[in-house]
This record gives sequence, structure tokens and C-alpha cells, in this order.
Amino acid sequence: MHDRSLQSGAHDNSAEWYISLGQWIEAVPNAVVVSNSRGIIVLCNREIESLLGYSTNELVNESIDLLVPERFRADHVRKRSSYYDAPESRRVGEARPLFARRKDGAEIAVEITLSSVDSGGNILVVSMIRDVSERTRFEAALEQRTRQLEQSNLELQQFVYAASHYLQEPLRIITGYAKLLDRRYREYFQADGREFIEFIVDGTARMQELIDDLMEFSRIGTRAKPSIPVRLSDAVEQVISGLRPAIEESGATISTDEGRMSVIADEAQLVQVLRNLISNALKFRRREPPVVTVSWLQQGDQVIVSVADNGIGIESRHHVRIFQLFQKLHTKREYPGTGMGLAICKRIVERHGGRIWVTSDPGKGATFQFSLPVVS
Repeated sequence: MHDRSLQSGAHDNSAEWYISLGQWIEAVPNAVVVSNSRGIIVLCNREIESLLGYSTNELVNESIDLLVPERFRADHVRKRSSYYDAPESRRVGEARPLFARRKDGAEIAVEITLSSVDSGGNILVVSMIRDVSERTRFEAALEQRTRQLEQSNLELQQFVYAASHYLQEPLRIITGYAKLLDRRYREYFQADGREFIEFIVDGTARMQELIDDLMEFSRIGTRAKPSIPVRLSDAVEQVISGLRPAIEESGATISTDEGRMSVIADEAQLVQVLRNLISNALKFRRREPPVVTVSWLQQGDQVIVSVADNGIGIESRHHVRIFQLFQKLHTKREYPGTGMGLAICKRIVERHGGRIWVTSDPGKGATFQFSLPVVS
């Protein structure tokens, strides 16, 4: 694509046309080099001196390859010839920075915008050069920091898993001996002594729940399986089948979308998310039997899955908090649990590149929604 702003009056190689072109490139805030089909520089602006250290007189009539580091020159010659075969406006160096060679031999990261100009049948290439060294250093530092955080996160997951694993043995010993005391010597304890033993047994049982959930949370990233196409209706049916006793006990009605939508997911983890959300809908219920609706809707390249219920609802100030670790809004006497279920859901969904959120009002039920990539 030719730059029409430079084509007007460009019917020959007159001095006036080159003067007009020279005035135009001087008005550009970036360094600009204009070269012909042989790669010879015919014009450049003063910005080139501050960027690369060459004066305009030093560059005119020199090969543009002078500005390319020697290790890239052979490839540059090939790409330059290819560009002349099909000249069009393009920006290069965005995905991966290019490097330009300064007069002192130093290399700097640059981004170059190429456009072609027709000067009476002769194609000239206008190269606008921008210094992206600072951006490149920032991106490199960010990439290094990301790698460090990933490594730190992996080590933390391994620590949590190991700590949870090794905590189980002493916990089993405490539980076993507390139950043994209760079984063999209960008649010798007064009422408060028997109550204390019950506290120990109850506390160790809750700690076992926490340890199990912590181990589950730590395994989300380390023991995940590759994502594959999973039909949502099959995943929901699997969850309903596993929750059949709880559904019958609560008298719940569960309706599901009949659409044959599929998502890209780790099937076991998708089932885990749905099981947690549907289990919560059965648990956090009011006096009337639970009514749960599972549906989905495609939005662009994502599928939004919804689990709606008619339960107790959630105050808006807790809508973010409930997805954090160990966040319970109720006592264990009201509703049992560790406060880990929604944190596990959040981590699974985010691992798949989606997000999870809730809309709800107290006493009016809740709708949990999460997004996953659709099968294209």
C-alpha cells in the first residue's frame, strides 16, 4: 500500500519532489530513513543522529545494511528483497524487537514501520525507526519476575502439599487416642470431661477436612490433566449422579440446559467446580426445597456457565470475599464446611483462563457464573 500523502506530484525524480519528501520526514518525530530498491539510503532526517549517532551526510548514498548488526545482515538482505516484491505498510519488531547498529557499534532494540513511496515508477521504502530499548528492558524484567513468581508459586504448592501430607499422621494419632479414651474410659469421666473429648474429636475431624481441602487446592496446578473438549451436559449429569442422596434428602429440583455445548477443560476439574457449586446450592437453602438451574450461553470464544438457586443469598459486600481461602460467612453449626470450596473453584476456573463471579441478594438466592473457552 503506497503512502498517498507522498504521491501527489511524485511523477518524476525531480529535485522539488525530493525536497518535499525531505521536508515531510523532518516533520516526523521518529528517526526516518528512505532507501531505494538497491537498499541505498537516499534521504534521512536529523532524528537519526540522536538515535544512531550518524549525521545525515554520513548515511546518504550508503547501504541501509550499515544500520543492521552484522549477525543479522544476511537475513536482512533477503527480507529487504522480499519486501520490494510486495511492498506494503507494515510494522515490524512488535512481537520480537529488532536491533539496529549505532555508529559506535552498540546495538539498540527498535521497532520499524515500513511504507512504500512511488516516485515516478521507482519504489522507495520509508523506514520509521523507534527506540524500544526501555520497553524491551521492562518486558524482560517482567518476564523474569513472572518466572520467579511461577517458581515461587510452585514451591509454595509443593510445601502446602507436603505439610498437609505430614500433618495427617499426628492428626490420626490424636483422633485415634481421643476416641480410645472415650470408648474405654468414658464412664470414669464427669460430664465436662466427656464434653472435652467430644471437642477434641470434633476439632480433629474439622482439621482433617481442612488438610484434605488444602491438599486438593495445592494439586490443582501440579496434578492437572490436559484440557480436552468436554460436553457440559455430560459433566452436569455426572455431578447430579454423584449427589443423588443429597438431592433426595433435600427434596431439591435440578434443571439443566439441554444445549449440546462443549468447552475446553480438564474434565475432572470442571466436574469439581460444578459439584462444589451445586452442593452449595443444596446446602445453603431456606426452608423450602432447593430449586437449582444449571445453564450456559456462548459469548464470543467463551461459554458462560450459570448455577442459580433459590437459597439464602449473599450480601453484596461478601461477593468477592467468598472466593478467598478459609472465608466462611456462617458458623459450622449453621452450615458445615471449611471455606475452601469456592477458592478451589476460582483457582480451577482461572487456570483455564476464565473467571468466576456471583450475583445475589440476601433471601433471594444466588447465581454463580464462570467462563471457559468454547470448542471452536
